[in-house]
Amino acid sequence: MDKKVLVILVVLIIVLIFPLYIMHLLSNDIVDKYELLEIKEFKTENEIFIKGKIKNNTFKTIPYLQVGIPIYNKNEYLIYTSYDMIYNFKPRKIFNFKIVISMNKKDEILWEKEEVIEEVIIEEK
Repeated sequence: MDKKVLVILVVLIIVLIFPLYIMHLLSNDIVDKYELLEIKEFKTENEIFIKGKIKNNTFKTIPYLQVGIPIYNKNEYLIYTSYDMIYNFKPRKIFNFKIVISMNKKDEILWEKEEVIEEVIIEEK
């Protein structure tokens, strides 16, 4: 094979194929698919508002993504999980989620906790 042809092939591989391979790696589990940029909670008399931002770090559109906050009582028993969701979450975009937890008398124990957020659940479907 001629040296010029070999050089051209090597350059094509480096310039065209290598970036595609890197994009493939980045869209899989090599990096964190989602980045939780911000999360805050606000309490009122009857509700807890949880607001946050999550970024799609992949190079593909996610058809359906839900962000959930499990709510535990003082004995660390799961009471329920509240969710917000997004459809067609575009690559490299940020989703501003909002979760509202309406409380009643039996849930008053949550007001004694400094923070309701103990973990964030991110599920892709």
